Amino acid sequence: MVEARKVTMADLLQIRSQLSDARNDVLTARNTCEIARLELCQLLEIEDYASFRTVAPDTARLVRGASAEDDAGFDAAQQLPEVESARVGIELARRDLQLARTAYWPTLSLAAGYGSSYSDARQKMFQQDDGTYRYEAYPFFEQYRDNASSYVSLSLSIPIFGKFTTRKNVQRQKLALRRAEYALRTAEKQVEKEVTQALLDARTAWARYLGAQEYVASAEEAARQVGRKYDLGAATVTDYNAAVTTRVKARSQLLQAKYEYLFKIKTLSYYTNYNNEE
Repeated sequence: MVEARKVTMADLLQIRSQLSDARNDVLTARNTCEIARLELCQLLEIEDYASFRTVAPDTARLVRGASAEDDAGFDAAQQLPEVESARVGIELARRDLQLARTAYWPTLSLAAGYGSSYSDARQKMFQQDDGTYRYEAYPFFEQYRDNASSYVSLSLSIPIFGKFTTRKNVQRQKLALRRAEYALRTAEKQVEKEVTQALLDARTAWARYLGAQEYVASAEEAARQVGRKYDLGAATVTDYNAAVTTRVKARSQLLQAKYEYLFKIKTLSYYTNYNNEE
């Protein structure tokens, strides 16, 4: 085109300069990608960095993942660990309150015992005809038969006055139960807020993705039109570079919008178990 005098040497040098600048941008992007891959390996504690490769998600067909009326996430979010933990806290507080109230109840105690008074040093004593005494071993079973004893006792304890200790303990457990109930309400409100935010983010990301598609279509057509004019000499190299730059910018925004939407959908799936695949 320079020889045909459609492009000046200055325009050619400018194009070459922009090409070199674009190549540098590609190298910078590759380096940034490698650094991000290394940081991901460190985050996942993967030692084999050299062979680690990421798999791009299937984005051939994206579907809308969140509608304005979609409230399924609120029910699913009730099963999140923070909400379940708060519920368990309430159950524990109720049991502690019931246990504290048992101190008001009378206590009935039953005890029983049985003994043989056995001793290996004990001997049987016999009086002989001459008035002297003779000692023999005292077997275990004979001691058990001769010296067995047993008892049964029944006692009733009625709490009347205990320096208000039981009352204070019950009040303390009631307060703990209220705190547990408040913790559950707080957890539910926080989850509701997070789910709502995730839904709004997903819908906004979807709208941006659709807008980016329209932007790319317009930029592609504009670049083709300017390219034809440039080939015919009806447009300058500056016009052509501007059109190409706009097209690159549009494609970049489309990629950003697409992966931002995928990220928002993955965040939403944490609450709703939503799957982006049809």
